[in-house]
Amino acid sequence: MDGGTLAPQPHLTISTHMKRSHFLTISAAVFTLLSVNVSAQTPLKNGISVRDAVNKSRLVHYTIQVPENAQGLEVSLANVKPDKDTDLYIRKDGKPTRDQWDFRPFVQGANELVTIDANSNPKLVPGATYHIAVGSQLDKKAEYSLRAAFILPNSDGGTPSATRRYRITWVNDPATTATVAWEQISGEAGTVYYDTQDHGTDASKYTFKKSVDREIHHFDMRNCFVRLEKLQPDTKYYFVIQDQSGTSNRYYFQTAATEQKPFSFCAGGDSRNFREPRQQANRLVAKLRPLFVAFTGDMINQDISVEWQEWLDDWQQTITPDGRIIPILPHRGNHERNGNTTIYNLFDTTPNNYYALNFSRDLMRFYVLNSEISAGGEQLDWLQTDLRSHSSKTRHLVAGYHKPMRPVVAAKKEGTDEYDHWASLFYLHGVDLVFESDSHAVKRTKPVRPFNGEGSTEGFIESSNDPKATVYTGEGCWGAPLRAAQDLKPWIAAAGTFNSFDWTQVYKDRIELRTVKVSAKEAKVGQNTDESPFNIPANLELWEPESGTVLTVPGD
Repeated sequence: MDGGTLAPQPHLTISTHMKRSHFLTISAAVFTLLSVNVSAQTPLKNGISVRDAVNKSRLVHYTIQVPENAQGLEVSLANVKPDKDTDLYIRKDGKPTRDQWDFRPFVQGANELVTIDANSNPKLVPGATYHIAVGSQLDKKAEYSLRAAFILPNSDGGTPSATRRYRITWVNDPATTATVAWEQISGEAGTVYYDTQDHGTDASKYTFKKSVDREIHHFDMRNCFVRLEKLQPDTKYYFVIQDQSGTSNRYYFQTAATEQKPFSFCAGGDSRNFREPRQQANRLVAKLRPLFVAFTGDMINQDISVEWQEWLDDWQQTITPDGRIIPILPHRGNHERNGNTTIYNLFDTTPNNYYALNFSRDLMRFYVLNSEISAGGEQLDWLQTDLRSHSSKTRHLVAGYHKPMRPVVAAKKEGTDEYDHWASLFYLHGVDLVFESDSHAVKRTKPVRPFNGEGSTEGFIESSNDPKATVYTGEGCWGAPLRAAQDLKPWIAAAGTFNSFDWTQVYKDRIELRTVKVSAKEAKVGQNTDESPFNIPANLELWEPESGTVLTVPGD
């Protein structure tokens, strides 16, 4: 096929919106993506977008090989800034030019999408290599995000649903509820079919089904939420999403226990800018198989559609090879700039972005707090009331929020609002462990209590043998630009600068915290199982400060 001219021809597929789609995001490692020995062409990975900028002086070229079992290929081009228009060109038999192409949407100032399948003209050729180019008519560079994704049969070989960007959140009781969320690409919203037995992708065999409770268009996505209730504790729930197009892969999640059963979770934040460490950290989460992830804010750098779509694509790498989705407790950070609506509309949390959940009955209560609104006022009233109700009967109290009270990075402002309203309250009720973010460094404190008298530093003093003392950890290194940890206080146990997150194991008598170092070595790390979530996988790289690899926090 020789392509066409700059005017649309009858044989061309002109796609300005999503047609019927069967898109599924899967691990990029499943397929080998090849260039065609053309150095100027960048190989694309399935479902993983790339960023660049272009002007009218040149085209930027890419390539992707479609697997033999593909039912389609979707190529989407998004403008990072709405006033900077870019153009998409696709050709099967060679590099496209401005005059030779098979597919060329003519869309002015909007995002562009091409779906190549059995209904397009020309039709999809499974196994073929497709060549993609991005251009612009502008003198100044226009930044864009380009994404190519295969339409593949589901895990049992059937026709897939028009769904993607899956996530599960916990907002209420994690032993009996869960919210299944996804982006609906086209058609009517799908239905979740679920069961405690694995029926693969045969939706008709699942005992329960639930339609969408809430649907909202946000960040150029149709976000669908199904709130499952009356679930059995400590149980695997298998599910598929079925819509008019077909049926998704089979996924599953694990509910929390109601007895005091040990569990693990991961915590960290600030995955803003650099996707490589962000993806490495996500894959490590999948290998550790924790009960949940507490993500303490600043998922993205700019609170815009392109970045959230990229973030959710990357989040798919937390899904285990056997389809387990790890629930997320999302916190708001300062880069979620569009107010509380961002987290609420993407994860279906509470509208004010703060809440609390019990895990393993009263073994641990986790507080998701919002440091981007007042730490006082209604949030403080709620927190005081909740702590009074639960502190005396809960073994471990743990909190997470974005802005640290006393950052270890000198350039960061002190968290005066958080300190003034929460520090003494944490001590009064014996909050054991607090996860903070924002500074892009790593820290662990000794057990401390708020105090401004002799021997104190910046409002805290070490109080190691005090059962009410609190340990503060974190400060956010999930892929954001790293900063030096140079503002050290006497009560800092350890500090550093590297990509990482905390891996926490909760027992009746203690909490054990290890900090996982994130790097390219992730590829060699072993895989835990659901039955062995406390194992240290082979080749897992842990932080080993002088104060010790394991931070142990005793229970009250």
